[in-house]
Amino acid sequence: MCPAGPPRPPTLDRSPLGIPILVFLVVFAVHVQSPVITSYDSRWTIYTAMSLVRHANLDLDEYADLIRRDAGYGTERVGGHIYSVYPVGPVLLAAPLVGLADLACRRLCPEDLDRVLRERPGAHGRLERLVASLVVAATATLVYRIGRLRLDGVAPALLLAGIFAFGTSAWSTASRGLWQHGPSMLMLALALALILGARDRPELIQYAALPLVGAYLMRPTNFVSVLLLSLYVLRRHRRYAARYALGGVLILVPFLALNMATYGWPLSTYYRAGIAGLERGDHVGQALVGTLVSPGRGLFVYSPVLLFAMAGAVAGLRGPRRHELHAWLVAIIVLHWLTISSFRSWWGGHAYGPRLFADVLPYLVYFLIPVTGALWSSEATGAGRRRRRGLLAGVFGLSVALSVLVHGRGALSPSGYAWNGSPVDVDRAPARLWDWRDPPFLRGVAGRPAPG
Repeated sequence: MCPAGPPRPPTLDRSPLGIPILVFLVVFAVHVQSPVITSYDSRWTIYTAMSLVRHANLDLDEYADLIRRDAGYGTERVGGHIYSVYPVGPVLLAAPLVGLADLACRRLCPEDLDRVLRERPGAHGRLERLVASLVVAATATLVYRIGRLRLDGVAPALLLAGIFAFGTSAWSTASRGLWQHGPSMLMLALALALILGARDRPELIQYAALPLVGAYLMRPTNFVSVLLLSLYVLRRHRRYAARYALGGVLILVPFLALNMATYGWPLSTYYRAGIAGLERGDHVGQALVGTLVSPGRGLFVYSPVLLFAMAGAVAGLRGPRRHELHAWLVAIIVLHWLTISSFRSWWGGHAYGPRLFADVLPYLVYFLIPVTGALWSSEATGAGRRRRRGLLAGVFGLSVALSVLVHGRGALSPSGYAWNGSPVDVDRAPARLWDWRDPPFLRGVAGRPAPG
């Protein structure tokens, strides 16, 4: 018999197709049935998608009566037309699904979808939740795929996808309405999956620019990912750099042209306001800490399991399997943290938990791979190593459970979101973000009332 060669790390998802489908269906079913809906900043996304589907434009002129009733929140008037102030990317992603819903309603429903959206309170929010849940389910399936690219076995990859879907803001924020964050995460997860797949199939790298630049259309803070991962591609995949750049141009040029036609500028008002909103001041130091550990918005308070991502990042940078990509991803996470901490409203307005960290969750969960891999490793021999692995499994399992419980509160109970306005608006009293006596995730637990 010929001797077997050394085992290769998994490069292709050899698990049955049914498993990714099951991941998608389970995540979608739980998210779409979770009752909390937070359609606020995203309130005009579905209406803009309907305008695109039915009238081939992005203005909201036909909904002027609804906008007046809402005091014009989230809209602006440009060139005599009314537009949503928020990025167009989520609208473009939602439009095919809204178009399908419109077609199905025309054929199967007694009422027109446009009329339902106009006349039934909350209808647009429920449709937002449906679309957003599909987006998060697709992202969780990509996270499973990323896990299969780097982990031996289906179980640790399923754990990775489960942590993303239920132990992070993917559940409590991204699927509660059609915020920018869900589409943003989908694009970044797809780009990361293509970049990782390019280690064994280099030709995949030429397609990574499509979702990567697409992420910028979803949310301007993703410029950090576009810039740094493009530099990575230039260093590691020069052979495909021209094709990669062409893919980015195919997305970016129509986006800039659309802005020029609408606003007379290459970037919309929201993007320009975001650049102008980067500030320096006394609040930045507080924000750097608050975005990580405050009871109101702290990343590690709401998802303690992501503390292990820090250990995974260190292991990825210093371990025997270190890869240059890890350093670029760490740099993106750090720069994203600095960026969101530079905004005076670093807590993200009315939200639940670390909303502004949601975009980089695919990267953070990626750094859990060394930990989940260690838990399933068969290399631990000796009583001492087995005890250490058992202790690691116990602490890790507890952190996962706490993360799921905290984000479950945000998705299942409206009390956590109501915290923002009671007893006083958090935007007027941001000191509340530091009050451990009344954290949002404990509102409504055992009848806890809002403090007077």
